[in-house]
Amino acid sequence: MKMATASPKRTINMFHGRRQFGRALRESGLPQERRRAFSRRLHALFTNLNEEYSRGSSPKRLEAIAGLSDALSKVHKEPFSRLVSPYVDIQTGEPTELGELVAMPKEFARRVNGPKSELISLMHSLEPEVPFSELVNYSYNAFGYARSGITNASPGEPLSWLPLGNSIFISKLAEELASSNDSITVINLGAGPGALEGMILSKLKEFLPRIKILSVEQDKASLKAIGNKVREASGVEWKVVEGNFTDLALQREISTASSANPFAVCGYSMHHASPKNVGQVLSWLTSISWHRNAYVQVHDVSGGKEGGGQSPVNRIFFNFMPLFHLSVFQPDKEFAKRAFTKMFPKEAAEAVKNFPEFFIDGTTPVAARKMLANGSISVFTKQCDRDYYYSRSYELSGTYPELRLLFPKLE
Repeated sequence: MKMATASPKRTINMFHGRRQFGRALRESGLPQERRRAFSRRLHALFTNLNEEYSRGSSPKRLEAIAGLSDALSKVHKEPFSRLVSPYVDIQTGEPTELGELVAMPKEFARRVNGPKSELISLMHSLEPEVPFSELVNYSYNAFGYARSGITNASPGEPLSWLPLGNSIFISKLAEELASSNDSITVINLGAGPGALEGMILSKLKEFLPRIKILSVEQDKASLKAIGNKVREASGVEWKVVEGNFTDLALQREISTASSANPFAVCGYSMHHASPKNVGQVLSWLTSISWHRNAYVQVHDVSGGKEGGGQSPVNRIFFNFMPLFHLSVFQPDKEFAKRAFTKMFPKEAAEAVKNFPEFFIDGTTPVAARKMLANGSISVFTKQCDRDYYYSRSYELSGTYPELRLLFPKLE
């Protein structure tokens, strides 16, 4: 009788994209000795993390982790929403039973994604020859998360935390338009293929004559998606500016073009900025918020309160990219320093309750509250205090002559 043989223990790889990352590093110009030393440390760290993630797991959990590894290996080929749907409810953003099974324990998540993690320290070790932001770009391109998660996802299978920020912004815009007869300029920083603009055209039809749109984007494919034909057919005064919103000259151009009650949003875009540029961008957005009736909103994934928070998706699909998110959004001191207000989960729930038509099907007030509470998304806002605006605008424009363009003449 032939005896059954046990299958060899499978090596589970949770860090797909390492080879592509290695190739990019070889082309960086880094001296060979430093590059090899870095690669050895990186390989050892990845090996230890893989083993620790799987150690002591039940056969059921090991099987689930192996399935997750297979999903990661297909990230370039299939829509991200399809790959993650076994692990995350794509309508509510909550982890499924399988997602709970493979989710990283908090302590392990903190080790991997926390601001003091060994992985982040290792990434900084190549500076100044290879900046942290450059390493992130290598990893970002190697892993392919954005291409799969954003551009290829089926519209019928959204991850509800992705459009949540835009929906909240649209609800604020609708409130302002309904409360006055003023025109409003919407500034979309990092517009991508125009998802926010599409929402405005479809959800705010009655207000379109009073809406101007300024879309800022540097990606050629996204610019093509919101081309001239789309804008002309919209019937809205809609300008597209090509460039990086961290560029000072471009910021001046945007400020000059958006003096009429600006509503600015930076949605899932700030994490693309180098951490050293984040403070300057927030200061510039603060200057925009000094316009009469202005509103500024920044939303992105969040590091959570304890480190390694992220959304349920990023908790289980860990790689270099979410580390970059954390370098920007945890802690929130850059926002607090500039008096941005962090939106409470209750406020997001109220937005869903008051404007359900602006949110995707399945997004309940409870789900919105949870997504802000569990770190799927953080929303920071800044709004002009109208009384304070009038009392301080003249004084400020006198003290800082370069700000005079920000304030209309007082009657």
